[in-house]
Amino acid sequence: MVNCTGAWADQIRLKDDKNVSKRICIVGGAHLTYDAQISNSKFGLCLPSKDGRIMLVVPWLDRVIVGTTERKFEEPTENPTISTDERNLIQ
Repeated sequence: MVNCTGAWADQIRLKDDKNVSKRICIVGGAHLTYDAQISNSKFGLCLPSKDGRIMLVVPWLDRVIVGTTERKFEEPTENPTISTDERNLIQ
């Protein structure tokens, strides 16, 4: 059997054996898209953010994706949202 449940893998494993230890570290990040005009580079950038995480600036089609990584979550969520603090960090 293959457990392909992503962020929910630990919950599925617990249904089989209530004594298993947690294996999944759930992380997420917020990303905003902007017009490509904010960057004249054809290459992505990796920059430190104010809170110590990595800020990515990546050209994509006619847009630029700007965002963060590695915000830890205790439980998976079906409807993740961007917090005001993260939006302000990216902008």
